[in-house]
Amino acid sequence: MIELRKPGTRDFIWNGIPLSMELNLWNVKHYEGNASMKFDGATLSFNADLHNLSALKPERFILGYPEFYYGYKPWEKHSAEGTILPAKVKSVNSLVTTIAFEIDHSTNLPLNFAPETWLTKEEYQTGASIGDVEIMIWFYSNNLTPGGKMIRTIQIPYILNGEKKTQNWELWHAEWEWDYLAFRLENPVKNGKITFDLKPFLEAAKEVLSESSRVRNFDELYFTVWEIGTEFGGPDSKEARFNWMFKDFFLEVRP
Repeated sequence: MIELRKPGTRDFIWNGIPLSMELNLWNVKHYEGNASMKFDGATLSFNADLHNLSALKPERFILGYPEFYYGYKPWEKHSAEGTILPAKVKSVNSLVTTIAFEIDHSTNLPLNFAPETWLTKEEYQTGASIGDVEIMIWFYSNNLTPGGKMIRTIQIPYILNGEKKTQNWELWHAEWEWDYLAFRLENPVKNGKITFDLKPFLEAAKEVLSESSRVRNFDELYFTVWEIGTEFGGPDSKEARFNWMFKDFFLEVRP
């Protein structure tokens, strides 16, 4: 059993894949209550019952992103031993993820289930700036909207509980210190088993940014990390009660 009961990071192996779990409350200044993350060899679970919350930077909106990840995370300057990331975008032919998940939360809590990656100009950056790209894949959201504005819809297939789905994704874009892109599924999935390839999302992102004066040589950027977690909270959130369980996880990176 590997367990975290306060913000921090631990490495672990799941189905032979080197990963890092992070009890990530990056924008929480103060909280009372309990939060924990544990891996029992077959499932990764998170539970939170937090109150008297306050934000470090309310303008950043989100309070945290409890997660696990594969690769090198720029914000943590960390990777589990044995990962093959970072790798240039052009060398990632596919990245197929399979995961079964269950999410439960209080009715009004802002929350999503949104795997994400960072594409950076240098191989081992420690932050992000103009020319870097954040890409999120929102399978589920509650009382929460991606940053920026919606610029189009796009159809990208995925498999849900063994059945192929081709549904619309809203594509949102923001120009911050970096470029932010979020694909939000129009018919959200709160629980089930999903399989999807990140490559079509990368191709759509490349098309959107092809005329950008901020992002140059998209294919030459470094695909640094693959994060799977849930953003939660807002600047006015004083409590957060939610839990999730990730199981049946598999990841295949094809260079």
